[in-house]
Amino acid sequence: MNYTLIRSRRKTLTLQIKPDGSLLVRCPLRLNLREVERFIQAKQHWIVAKQQLLRENFEKRQAFRLHPGMELRYLGRTYPLRLSENRKSGFDARGFYLGNKIPEEKIRATVVKIYKELATTHITAKVEHYARLYKLKYTDVRIGSAKTRWGSCSSKNRLIFSWRLIMADELCVDYVVLHELAHTLEHNHSHQFWTKLGRMMPNYPEARRQLRIFGRQLQAEDW
Repeated sequence: MNYTLIRSRRKTLTLQIKPDGSLLVRCPLRLNLREVERFIQAKQHWIVAKQQLLRENFEKRQAFRLHPGMELRYLGRTYPLRLSENRKSGFDARGFYLGNKIPEEKIRATVVKIYKELATTHITAKVEHYARLYKLKYTDVRIGSAKTRWGSCSSKNRLIFSWRLIMADELCVDYVVLHELAHTLEHNHSHQFWTKLGRMMPNYPEARRQLRIFGRQLQAEDW
């Protein structure tokens, strides 16, 4: 089985399957190579299954293309992406629209711009609503492009949310907004933080679970 071996000043032997399906092995500096091979052999079934899944997801991401006629998510629902001769690119209650002169290579950037505009309006309104409701203070709301996190709160209580959050349903959006607002009270993930979040959103564990599932769905595509 092919793999890349990285030795370092560590105490444990670990395996990592990279997004393209390749195997990365990390081990202590002086660990015998035979021990590494035996460990890999013992985990072979897990490795093969994981590699297959990741390769399939990798191929899906490589093949993912935005095009008129496909369905796009907004707040947990799907809407068609259409070409329009008589309007600018945007979104209404019926779907997403692309100006008819937008070249194919510009479609993704155009859709992302629409999503950012939707996220700015909707998420900012939610932050304002919950901040008033729970008497919380923040300095600013910004929409970013982070792929690995839904939101963040700086030491100065500046809130940043990924535009991708606007594709999730309202429960998940509420959870991320309240999660970051709770950080204006506790800049950590201590027991106190989760207690305060639980008072504002008692069902946050379910929202958190749904958000994890949704995040995996986006990862299987090229968002």
